[in-house]
Amino acid sequence: MLQGSTVALELDGQTFELGGGDLIIQRQPKAGLAVASEGDQVVALETELTPALIREALARELVNRIQNLRKDSDLEVTQRIRLQIAGDDELAATVNEYRDLIQTETLCTELTLAENDAEPTDLNGHSTCLKLQAV
Repeated sequence: MLQGSTVALELDGQTFELGGGDLIIQRQPKAGLAVASEGDQVVALETELTPALIREALARELVNRIQNLRKDSDLEVTQRIRLQIAGDDELAATVNEYRDLIQTETLCTELTLAENDAEPTDLNGHSTCLKLQAV
C-alpha cells in the first residue's frame, strides 16, 4: 500500500476505509524454515536435516579427515593413496554411496571397507578407523 492511499473493505455490509497506518504486516516463517527479507526481496531456506543431507555431511567430514591424515603423513599434494576404512553399517553405506566423491577428492586409487589396525577416531558419532598408504 502506498503511503497516503486508502483501501475500502466491505465486511458484513459495512464499508471500512483502511490507510497505511491502520495495518501492521508481520512475516512469520513456517516451522523448519529460516527467512530473511530486505525491501521486497524474501529468501527462505529449509533447515530440516534429512537423512540424505546427514549422509552427505558424513562423507564430506570423512574427506576432511582423510585430507588431514594425508597432511599429517607428509604426503605430496599429488600423491595417490590407498585407503582402508572400518566403521559401523551407516558409515559403510555412506562410503559406498559417496565412493566416487571420496576417491576423487582424496586422490585415492583403491578404497576398501575392511577392519584395520588404525587408531579409532570419532567421525560425527561413528567410531572410524582410517588407514592410508601411499601408492
